Amino acid sequence: ELVDNRDKGISIFELSLLRLSSLLIKADGKVEESEVLVVRRFFARTFGQARANRLFKELKNNPPISNDLDQIVNDIKSGVEPTKLFIIIQFLFSVALADREFAINEEEFIFNVGKKLGFSIDKLIEIKAQFLGSNQSSSKGGNADFEILGLKKGASKEEIKSAYRRLAKTYHPDKLAGIDDAIKKIAEEKFREIKDAYENLIKNPEYV
Repeated sequence: ELVDNRDKGISIFELSLLRLSSLLIKADGKVEESEVLVVRRFFARTFGQARANRLFKELKNNPPISNDLDQIVNDIKSGVEPTKLFIIIQFLFSVALADREFAINEEEFIFNVGKKLGFSIDKLIEIKAQFLGSNQSSSKGGNADFEILGLKKGASKEEIKSAYRRLAKTYHPDKLAGIDDAIKKIAEEKFREIKDAYENLIKNPEYV
């Protein structure tokens, strides 16, 4: 069971994810408020403000979670289906890029976690490319929309549709029954991003 005995409403998985976020934020030697806010808002949206406050208080005042990365990763792996672990990496990228910068220390931290979770370097590079693309441009029909779908600018209409169908199978809410609420929330937000990128492209004749 993943529930900490000192607070039956707080799980080891939730605290481990929060601790992992904290270690990432500190990875580049400075604590950026924008990154802290991303984490706080995510936990508030996912668990509700009251529960999020309890999580932050528990981790700060009476932490049952060590700073040992191997232990943290093992606790997270125990609470997530192997096929959904990639969502953890996506969450970490979203935190690291909150300040619009991506320090080498942050990249090394995420890749280290990714390898411990069982990901290949190629897969981690692929996920990284999606996030860097989505932060480089917000204009409709821009490079970001193609990169979110894993495509190069100028892809055909059929390629766009095919990429969207493939990604939708992975991230669609209907595919997420029975997984942790935190993981489900990350996937749902990613699905909305994918859907928005697809609609931006498919409705713009210039790019299809």
